[in-house]
Amino acid sequence: MKTLLMLLVALGAWWLLRGLFRGRVSGDSPRQDKVRAPSDQETIVACTYCQLHLPRSEAVWSGEKAFCGQAHLQAYEVDKSDH
Repeated sequence: MKTLLMLLVALGAWWLLRGLFRGRVSGDSPRQDKVRAPSDQETIVACTYCQLHLPRSEAVWSGEKAFCGQAHLQAYEVDKSDH
């Protein structure tokens, strides 16, 4: 049991040190490539039919209404015409 505890402590220390020194070796922050600049962020819109949130560029548009796909656009049109 004592050996297992020592092994876990050693692995934890190695993991922490590896994370601290990773950025210093390459000169960059370890998470720099995963963080987008605010200017790169895209507006999020909600599907008019199901309220799913998706990027504006991926939405299917009908006038001012956004849809997550052609199927929901068609379903919305059918529901709208039934009333």
